[in-house]
Amino acid sequence: MRNTIFLLLIAVTFNVSTARPLHYKNMNVAQRKAAANRFRENLLRATTVPALQAKSTQLAERLVAQSAYMGTWALDSMQFKYHGSMGSKFNFNAMAYNTDYELDGAYPLYFQMLGLTSGQNDRPEVQADTMKTWYSDLFTPLSPLAKTEDRISLYNAASNITSLIDLYVDTPNVWNTRYLNTFNNQEAITTSVYQEYNNGWDSIEFRTFIYSNNKLVADSTSQHNGPIWEPIEKNVYQYNANGALIKATSYTYNGTGWDPAETYTMSYDASNRLSVYIDSTNGISGWETLQRDSMGYTNPNPFYTFYRDEQYSNGLLSEYTISTKHVTGGLVDTLLETSYDATATYIDKNFTKFFYDSYNQPVTGAQYYYNDTTSQWQQASMYTWHYYYETYTLDVSDVGTAAENVLLYPNPAKNMFTLTCNSIGDKNGYIEIYNSIGRLVKSLPITARKIDVDTETLPAGIYICKVTVDGQSSYRKLMLVR
Repeated sequence: MRNTIFLLLIAVTFNVSTARPLHYKNMNVAQRKAAANRFRENLLRATTVPALQAKSTQLAERLVAQSAYMGTWALDSMQFKYHGSMGSKFNFNAMAYNTDYELDGAYPLYFQMLGLTSGQNDRPEVQADTMKTWYSDLFTPLSPLAKTEDRISLYNAASNITSLIDLYVDTPNVWNTRYLNTFNNQEAITTSVYQEYNNGWDSIEFRTFIYSNNKLVADSTSQHNGPIWEPIEKNVYQYNANGALIKATSYTYNGTGWDPAETYTMSYDASNRLSVYIDSTNGISGWETLQRDSMGYTNPNPFYTFYRDEQYSNGLLSEYTISTKHVTGGLVDTLLETSYDATATYIDKNFTKFFYDSYNQPVTGAQYYYNDTTSQWQQASMYTWHYYYETYTLDVSDVGTAAENVLLYPNPAKNMFTLTCNSIGDKNGYIEIYNSIGRLVKSLPITARKIDVDTETLPAGIYICKVTVDGQSSYRKLMLVR
């Protein structure tokens, strides 16, 4: 198979964190493409990932372990521990649990920095206190798993990470690392310090974030060089009238000024969902496209069900992959991926089956490849992913039953947002909006599956929307900007 080794690398390295932040000017082409993929997925997570599903008993499941196999060969394994009602969230765009720390500096842009979420500026999708990781030796087939990393995370009252420590297995040129973060009154991240341990914690990089009207407009990173801090890169963000990010530009410092290095441009559909994403890099011969992605949605699913990923070399299309998801009852049961070269000649294809438990959490993903010689699908899966859970009690504010299928967009909103509630049917329903001190500021009935809510008279800030259907409630955070 053409992509077997590549997919193996992806399977093994998907959640690997770099010990030291890797910046744009130090990236090779593959790393830049990886950065572009992460930025796109993070942007999608910021706007479309559904809320954690829960039972009416106020019990939910959270991920405690996951593992990946190629046949019978265990490629990696992770274990997680939590406190209180901290939980995990499956990403139905990427069809995976994301365990990366989003401020690890390996990529220039992250969804937490974009101002697109309702206060979730530094909340990982797996909100574990500790994470333990084992990997096999990629270059030694059937090698056993070996311990590689321990991670310890500390959170503030808003569940944002204030400290994250990675403890790596002692190998040459690998350090134990730490991030220390601060947040403003709106729980938006304001500073992040990256440190390495060398007989004490040394501050290596310092990142600051600048906001205007509660929207991130720029961030900048400086590196510790002897007794002084030197600028190394910055990012500038632009938004449309709906508050959605339409362009992000990354700059590198050349010693005297700033050179534009890469741009990310985005466009959206009528529901303010990401539909086209283009990554362009400033190369030797000028600006050229590195990647172009397009996404399509099937209502009422909040995640994309169609995805076309185009890869470019020297500004010319080199190959592309088309992915389609089959959805049953709001859950993806099959993902089909087909790859082509620049002339639309078929390269290969695979499909992945997903199986879920009674909490609608995935328990297994099995990937099958198409045999071009026999013109048949493989009978045995090449790759499998296994997920393991524990039940825990959610806070009441996190629980929803009949009102689970609730979507607010755009979020952040300005003068109006749209509420979709697919479970309303002929039931009685209403929405209540509370401000940050718990005061009810607006209430209106839900008269259809999709309604527009006027917020023009409400000041900018973070609100809690309580959606009640047939006596059962679900809660969503909403950010209003002016």
